[in-house]
Amino acid sequence: MNALPFLRVANVGKGSLDLSEVHTIEVFEGEISRYGLQQGDLLVVEGNGSPDQIGRAAMWHGEIEPCVHQNHLIRVRPSPALLPAYLELYWNSPDASRRVRAVASSTSGLHTLSTGKLKVLPVAVPPIGEQKRIVAEAERQLSFVAACERAVVDGLALSAALRRSVLKAAFDGRLAPQDPANEPAIVLLERIRRRRASESPKPCRTPRVRSAP
Repeated sequence: MNALPFLRVANVGKGSLDLSEVHTIEVFEGEISRYGLQQGDLLVVEGNGSPDQIGRAAMWHGEIEPCVHQNHLIRVRPSPALLPAYLELYWNSPDASRRVRAVASSTSGLHTLSTGKLKVLPVAVPPIGEQKRIVAEAERQLSFVAACERAVVDGLALSAALRRSVLKAAFDGRLAPQDPANEPAIVLLERIRRRRASESPKPCRTPRVRSAP
């Protein structure tokens, strides 16, 4: 019996793995062959409360060796006719996701898969050369999308910094020519604040009610 790292449902996203928090589990003799992972394995989420998340999958790249998987994940080991990267792309495609949801059963709101159900799902298998072309093009497009996302984040940060700079320049009186005799806006605001703080609130006068004769 050994303590080994193991992957949970929480570690498996749609096309990506989150390895920031990997737990360990005691593994008994014989369980390594059943739950052990090899580079290129596809990890498929067996059950989820949301139909949109059922069957989401990610490829194992061998980041941790040895490593096993939770029994709520189904391990799919591609045949030599399938590139693991292509299988990951196909499995997470809208068409394949619809097929997965169609075979998933629902009991008390929990949608589940099984190894038997996955075995009957059809997979489009083009020639290896075509698979490589599809994977290369998908990676190129995903890299472009990632670059666009980074540009948007950088642009938002720059916009916030410029806004702070403009506001500071406005309060310092540096946006337009200023009369040297005028005091800076920040000094004026501070003076107004102190004056308001020093003024005591006026008591409210209760209107006098005249009684009827």
